[in-house]
Amino acid sequence: MAKKAAMILGVVFVLVGVIAFFSNPVVGIFEVGRILAIINILAGVVLFSASRSSNPRTPGTALKIVGIVYGLITILGFLMIGDKESVTILGLFDVNHADNWLHLVLSILMIWTGFSRPRMMMSSQAEGGMM
Repeated sequence: MAKKAAMILGVVFVLVGVIAFFSNPVVGIFEVGRILAIINILAGVVLFSASRSSNPRTPGTALKIVGIVYGLITILGFLMIGDKESVTILGLFDVNHADNWLHLVLSILMIWTGFSRPRMMMSSQAEGGMM
């Protein structure tokens, strides 16, 4: 599950990051400046690379790390935005309310998936326990 999620999210993050260089806001509602676009591309490369690893724990670890980073961006966004339309996080990139909610959902999804156990390990442990 983590491997597939890391691969899919990796591709999506890279595509969104590349699109953000040519179109802002992305999909009409998300503020994605150049710095956040670079963060998205880097996160995508990390996730996709982790999905290609032969170590079964690497995708989960990558999902947890990227999920925590996006979680921190979410917390800063919600704390700083108040009732403004958008805010600059740490003087680096802008986020708006839609970004905050998207980052919240993505961070929860990545952290949850990162902590989920690989199916292969669960099925082999179940088989071992039945003998």
